[in-house]
Amino acid sequence: MEKHAYLLMVHNNYFNLEILLKMLDDERNDIYINVDRKVRNFPDAFFINVVHKSKLFLYHEVSVNWGGFSQVQCEMFLMKQAASGLYKYYHLLSGADLPIKTQDDIWSFFEKNEGFEFVQFDDGRLNQFRKEFTRRVDKYHFIQEYRKCSNKRIIKGALTWLAKGLLGLQVLLRIDRWSRQKLILKYGSQWFSITHDFVTFLLENEDRIRDLFTLTQCPDESFVQI
Repeated sequence: MEKHAYLLMVHNNYFNLEILLKMLDDERNDIYINVDRKVRNFPDAFFINVVHKSKLFLYHEVSVNWGGFSQVQCEMFLMKQAASGLYKYYHLLSGADLPIKTQDDIWSFFEKNEGFEFVQFDDGRLNQFRKEFTRRVDKYHFIQEYRKCSNKRIIKGALTWLAKGLLGLQVLLRIDRWSRQKLILKYGSQWFSITHDFVTFLLENEDRIRDLFTLTQCPDESFVQI
C-alpha cells in the first residue's frame, strides 16, 4: 500500500497533539514525531496508545531552539527516519496544527496533484522586508540557538542586545557570507508537503545545507525553498 508520512515537531500543547494524532490515525499514514529533547516527563505511553491504525515512531533526539539551525536538524532527522518507507508524500507539521479536511479529502487532493511539490516561497525581489530576510543568512548569528533558552528576562534581554550588536558590527564591516553563493535567496513557510524524490534530494545535500545555513537565523524558512 502506498502511504503518506507525517513528520511532527512537538514541544508542548499535548491536548492539541492528542486531537491531531486521532485525526491523522489512518492505515494510509505513518507518523514520525520528534519531541524536543528539552521536554521532561513527556507521556510517551499515552500518545502511543492514542494511535491504532497508523504506525507511530516517537523520538526525543533533537533539542530545538526557535530560529536556530536546530530546527533544520530536526526536520532533516525526521525525513531521514521516514525516508526508508518510500512514502508518496511527506508532510511537516507542528504539534499545534490540525487538518481542516478529512483523510479522504487529503488523499484525493494529493492523488489529483501527484508529483507536485507544495512549498510556499517568495524570492522577495519586490518585498519591502527583503533586507531583513537577507540578513538572516548573509550575516553570522552566533547566539541564535541560545537567545530564548533562558526564562530570565534580564538574560534574554542581554542576549538580544548582544545579537543586535554583533549584527551591527557585521553590517559596518560589510560581511556578506551569501555573496559567494550562486543561489537566489528565497524564504517562506517552514511547513511543507513534498514527494519522496524531494526528500531524497534534501538528504543527499545535507552537508551542503549545513554549510549554507549553520549560524543563520530562521534557516527553516529558507533551506527547502532554495
